[in-house]
Amino acid sequence: MPLLAKSLLLALLYYMLVVVALKLRLSDSTLALIWPSNALLIAVLLLNPKRQWWVYLLAVIPAHIAGMSSYHVGFWWLVYQILSNSAMAIGCAAILQRFRPAVLHFETLKEVLIFLVVAVGIPALVSVIAVYVVEKLASQATLSAHGWSHEFGPVWAGRWITNSASIMVFVPAILVCITEWRSWLRNLSWRRFGEAALLALLVVMLTFQIYGHVYATRNASPVVYLIPIPLLLWAAVRFGSAGACLCLALLVSVSSWCAYLGEGPFLRSVSIDRVVVLQLFWMMISAPVLALAAVIQERRMAHQATLESEERFRYLFSQAPIGIALEDMEGNLLFVNPALCSMLGYTQQELTGMNCTQFADPEDEKEDWEQFQALRAGIVRSYQIEKRYLRKGGSRIWGQLNVSMLVRSGQPTMVLATVEDITEKRAALEELTRAHSELQQFTPLLLAAQEEERRRISRELHDDFGQRLSLLMVELDALGRELPEETAGHAKIGRLLGELGELGSDIHNMSHQLHSRKLQFLGLSAALKDICQQFGTQYHITVHLTAEELPELPREVSLCFYRVAQEALANAAKHSKSTRIEVNLLTEGKVLRMRIKDFGRGFDPEMQRSGLGLISMQERLRMIGGAMQIHTMPGQGTEVEAEASLELTELPVTKEERPAKQV
Repeated sequence: MPLLAKSLLLALLYYMLVVVALKLRLSDSTLALIWPSNALLIAVLLLNPKRQWWVYLLAVIPAHIAGMSSYHVGFWWLVYQILSNSAMAIGCAAILQRFRPAVLHFETLKEVLIFLVVAVGIPALVSVIAVYVVEKLASQATLSAHGWSHEFGPVWAGRWITNSASIMVFVPAILVCITEWRSWLRNLSWRRFGEAALLALLVVMLTFQIYGHVYATRNASPVVYLIPIPLLLWAAVRFGSAGACLCLALLVSVSSWCAYLGEGPFLRSVSIDRVVVLQLFWMMISAPVLALAAVIQERRMAHQATLESEERFRYLFSQAPIGIALEDMEGNLLFVNPALCSMLGYTQQELTGMNCTQFADPEDEKEDWEQFQALRAGIVRSYQIEKRYLRKGGSRIWGQLNVSMLVRSGQPTMVLATVEDITEKRAALEELTRAHSELQQFTPLLLAAQEEERRRISRELHDDFGQRLSLLMVELDALGRELPEETAGHAKIGRLLGELGELGSDIHNMSHQLHSRKLQFLGLSAALKDICQQFGTQYHITVHLTAEELPELPREVSLCFYRVAQEALANAAKHSKSTRIEVNLLTEGKVLRMRIKDFGRGFDPEMQRSGLGLISMQERLRMIGGAMQIHTMPGQGTEVEAEASLELTELPVTKEERPAKQV
């Protein structure tokens, strides 16, 4: 509904309530018995965002003026009424809206207590300020014309109690009607509708009789006025907070209507004190009835939540794909679900009453029993193990067992156990372990074959291609000497000799990278010095090597560290953008350690790295019992640290061929 339409509807309803309330005014005073228009304004503000409040507050001003026009109260008195009513509505709505939507339904005791405190406290505070200001500023004639006495207390109490009683009775009724009418229609049944109609009829009839004719006789026992209370309890029990709120509003409205007919306690001969007592009676009834309805609603909601929780548990218990069992403290099964029955091959009747040890594999039962005893003793709160189970037919399955203790009031009551069939998972894991073991056994052979192929290609490049290239250069050089120096052919031959020299140098470097003869004959330190010089020359990087004298190293260790250094230098040269690399090779006791550090970009070690370089380095070190660590951060360079023990057992590799005779 548009804002303008809602504000016009509020103005119309506000005007009607002001007119009705003034019909119940006392003598010639403008003090009404009830003032539901304030309750309507509070409810509207509470249900709408604060940015729209000013529209509704402006909308009720002409409605209030129109409703008071026939009483000629004067301009300043109207200002006092509008300001005090607005302040009261804003104060109540602002506080209650902090707890929205909790206070909109009055379904918990906390919500009701918050509302009651606001309904009593804010009108009391606003009335104190308003009455004090009016008595200070208005003349005695003006105060007397509006029925105000010269004593502050009675005037303040009359306005406070009138407003508090109206808010306590009508705000809950308005809120539950606006927020719950859709749910009433959805859940409407003829039986419930008939019960509600009967309850409303009894409330109206008893209220007309007791607060009308009986009160007018003035000789009835005060107990008579408590007769409607059982009806309010009926409403609270059967219809919750909504029923209690509506019945309270109906009781107050009918009793006020009795005064309008001249049959109730609001005749001219009745004093204001009697009216205040009746208003207090309404408040004293409203507070406990609303609280009782909230407590009943809380218990009903808690009971419903418990039923739903039990229903969900039963559904999960019966439909869960894993086995679930409830056991006593001795391991005897109390309840089992169909999944566990299917897993073990027993029926529910057969499993119920069995002990969990009866279908456990004896080889795994000891560990389970020790964990179970620790659980019973309170040492652990739960445990998880993998164990084997004996099915009814004698076959075995693997299960992952999760056991926890159910505790109530601080005392363990029963044990909850879940079992997941992991037979296929275990078989897959064993197959994966076997395949990994075979792969680890195959890796040394693969790397050995790779090294053998590197040596073969290196020999081919050095002994065959290198020698053929050397012979070709010798023949070209001889041909060049036969030609005169001033001829074009002599210059061309000189250029070709230079290109062939570069090609020979490249072939030599490639042969050296594939297989280092210095590593084979001179050792790891000499080979590292050679490779550092090559990388420095090729990539224009300063590579500083620090290598101490090393004892004779096993061939596999030397080759492994040489390949690790080769890969680490290549990575640093290609990716780090560093102009300086430091290589340190040293022994610490029986441990050979090598550090290769650049001062470049670094990288995030948590990121997944593509490529086989790092994997190859780690696998080579693993084969000789070594390990590798990488220390790096973005912008802080990278350090590769490799280490291995020198007390090694010779690993099986392909026998190295003897080097070919040099030409």
